[in-house]
Amino acid sequence: RYDVWLTSQRKCIMQWNNWHLANEWPMRMCQQ
Repeated sequence: RYDVWLTSQRKCIMQWNNWHLANEWPMRMCQQ
């Protein structure tokens, strides 16, 4: 289900934003 995947992606990105504000590579990990 795409909406479930999208929600998990958003959570992943939000977590990385909280933990690594200046770090770009974890965002690419979230998109895999």
